[in-house]
Amino acid sequence: MKVYFENYKTLRSELKWLLYLCFFFIFLIEFILFDIPEIFPKANIIGNIILRLCYSYISALIFYYLVVHFKRQNEKRNYYKVLSKNLNFLLNQGQSLSVTLNKISEKENFDSLILDDLKEVLMKINPNDIFPNQLYIVLGRTNWFKHLFLQSNEAKLEIDLIFKNSALIDAELTSLLNELYKCILFNNISLFSNGNFQNQNLTNFEPIFLDYFQKLDNIQKYKTKEIDKYLN
Repeated sequence: MKVYFENYKTLRSELKWLLYLCFFFIFLIEFILFDIPEIFPKANIIGNIILRLCYSYISALIFYYLVVHFKRQNEKRNYYKVLSKNLNFLLNQGQSLSVTLNKISEKENFDSLILDDLKEVLMKINPNDIFPNQLYIVLGRTNWFKHLFLQSNEAKLEIDLIFKNSALIDAELTSLLNELYKCILFNNISLFSNGNFQNQNLTNFEPIFLDYFQKLDNIQKYKTKEIDKYLN
């Protein structure tokens, strides 16, 4: 029963308002105006036409709900279980990076870092140093830029995988994923992934990291609002 109610809540608002309007007219005509004499000629005929339209709409909406909408929502619910895992992969990448920055910043929570804090952290990072706590099977340990380059490739592959099954993805999520796919970090990091970087810290990359984390935050908010409700 809960599933039926949850699926009903996802009906388009205009369909539900028309349904409520039909119930109002049915109640008005059947129970209030039924015994009142005609106010103008053929008012009874008009009332019967309105009743038939209301009953026809309710029947059509029930058919649409059971045959089309309910099936689609169940398909969406099943797909969102997979989509949630895909999005969690992207979010966990950002979380892993934030944990590393946490350790360098010695702050309790990376989310509490203000701009000056982030700049201070990036000043402590030499991009040519080995990225901590990450071991790749083929490459072994890598420096910061190589790690970020590999992470960006993994994220792009995950986004491509999501887009291959995009029939049930709405325009908002498509836009958010496109923004992440084209973010500055993902598209420029390849320029620095080979060879040594002359700068001794990542201070100049502060807006790039901020842009990346902001795009992940937008995806997290979308997931919490639009997807997690299908997973309960």
